[in-house]
Amino acid sequence: MRILAISAAVVLAAALPVGAADTCALRKAFGHVPEAVLACPQPELAQFIDMSVLRGLAGADLRRRSVSGAAVGHDRTWQAAAIDKAVEQHVDNLPKGCDVPDDPIAPLAIHDLPIGEDTAAREALLLKLPCKGEISVYLLSDDEGTVSEIRLLTPFVANMGEVDPDSGPARDQVRIDWHETRHVSQPDYDEDRRVLSSRVQWPGEDGSYSAALWGFRDGRFQLMQFAVDANRNGQDDPEILFKSQLW
Repeated sequence: MRILAISAAVVLAAALPVGAADTCALRKAFGHVPEAVLACPQPELAQFIDMSVLRGLAGADLRRRSVSGAAVGHDRTWQAAAIDKAVEQHVDNLPKGCDVPDDPIAPLAIHDLPIGEDTAAREALLLKLPCKGEISVYLLSDDEGTVSEIRLLTPFVANMGEVDPDSGPARDQVRIDWHETRHVSQPDYDEDRRVLSSRVQWPGEDGSYSAALWGFRDGRFQLMQFAVDANRNGQDDPEILFKSQLW
């Protein structure tokens, strides 16, 4: 079965958060857009959206802003091509274990993620793409046409079923395996802090889980923190097993 990559126009429309029936708001990655263009198109018309409408708005409001809030860099007319290229790469190179989509897909979320510092930074979009169930994968697509896979060095608790809160702290019981993965379970991304998080539910009904944080630093995501909650007491009380000194 041939997998289709959805057009940039449909991607931009599909990336809008669910809102009222007649209007919707662009994600903060694309800045403020006048209400006149917020009408959500009907699905059958989405492929005919004139991208020049959005590109024409790519002035000061759509430019990347530095940490200080000052607009820097060139305007954002590159982003439609960056989204198209990332979606195409995703469907052509699905990670092992991801479901093969039957229909055209769109990013689940799109975030600003400049690479570098201040005016020397390369502009880029971080795209969250569907994999399987609550698992997603991420791609970084920049204004120079480069698409990069986000690979994460991740601790994994190999003996989840053996950790017993009555036998002492989890840190004295867990056996950690390290692996590099593209799979991110129940992900969330904090655009302001540039921090990606993941939460892995352990087997069973007791609510035990492990959680990781990665911060974007020196052009890549690096592990900031790893914690587990194996208390089985109904409270959200994770025990930190690793914390980087870089943050």
